[in-house]
Amino acid sequence: MRHKLDGARLKVVRAQEHLDSLKAELRMYLDEKPYEVLMEVKDGYATVRVPEIKIGPPLRLSTLVGDCLTNARAALDYVVWQLALTHFDPPFNPSRSKDREIASFPIISGDRDHRSRTKIDSLEKRKVPSGAMTVIRDVQPENGRNAPMGWLRQLVNTDKHQLPLLTVGHVHSTEILVRRGSAWSKSVSGSGIISMSLRIPTSAALNAEASPVPLDDVQVDCQPDVFVAFEDLSMPQGAVDWLLEEIIKTVADVIPRFDTFF
Repeated sequence: MRHKLDGARLKVVRAQEHLDSLKAELRMYLDEKPYEVLMEVKDGYATVRVPEIKIGPPLRLSTLVGDCLTNARAALDYVVWQLALTHFDPPFNPSRSKDREIASFPIISGDRDHRSRTKIDSLEKRKVPSGAMTVIRDVQPENGRNAPMGWLRQLVNTDKHQLPLLTVGHVHSTEILVRRGSAWSKSVSGSGIISMSLRIPTSAALNAEASPVPLDDVQVDCQPDVFVAFEDLSMPQGAVDWLLEEIIKTVADVIPRFDTFF
């Protein structure tokens, strides 16, 4: 027998499928090493820089991000639609624009988001069970522990008008090996942020042998920890696939909390 929230659960499954496709294409893109590693040797030090991204993330990745977000958001809206069909008093009328507007999951974006707060009040007035209203209020991003709900709202609103743009934006750590003559030096840079203009401003300076060695006798093995992030600076400074994982997990955890109201 079908449960009224099966559609919402299937939307979460679909969001995860789009994310899996995105992860595969992200790997292919990063495996091509779309950045350039340069080295300078001066005054006994070798300086390694990753100054420029040669190939930016293809727009197709942004379309997969949008597909993932749209399905995650729809899963939440499906929940409230079913609450409206089951509990509204007076009964839910899908042909009325006001009823359709109320029957979507409110996500409050801040103190001035009066529209979402009014929607919550409207759901309560139409006799949505108090327990369901408690869940809706509890999962709001303003409560401090549901940040992915806020990310979802912002990114979906962006995707309505343009693709959510991506950039290669962060480096957590970089291991660099430099050989001069017969000696190897090793350094691991600390955490750092690549600028959103697709440039990594600086990297690490490695102490080399004191004796002069020709530049062509210096070898460098540099593996920067680069990943694709959102260009939007208001988003968390993390990989796009990690952020989407957090959103999907949050939505998947919210849906079962409404099971008892059907």
